[in-house]
Amino acid sequence: PSTAVPEPINISTDRNGRVYVAEGSVGSARVFRYHQRKPSGETVMANALTGPSGIAVDPSGNVFVVEQGSSRVSLVTFDGDLFAWTNDVIDPQFIAFTQY
Repeated sequence: PSTAVPEPINISTDRNGRVYVAEGSVGSARVFRYHQRKPSGETVMANALTGPSGIAVDPSGNVFVVEQGSSRVSLVTFDGDLFAWTNDVIDPQFIAFTQY
């Protein structure tokens, strides 16, 4: 990547080679997307997250972020729209998807 991620918390990839990094700076936690063919540029997928602790990408390219600070799992679409996918999760930490 062309810029340093101050506090990388977790990382995930999608089937097209893009890398997603959850960054956990207090008050400005974000999710970045990097592509192997554009190593000099990143896209900020989501801003103002609260304590992201886990990240996973489903087969459709949707990014799920575990926000431990908000007790929820958020969905970030490929276009960067942010939605609360589920709330009131007690101490969420990690998330993963399988191909099955």
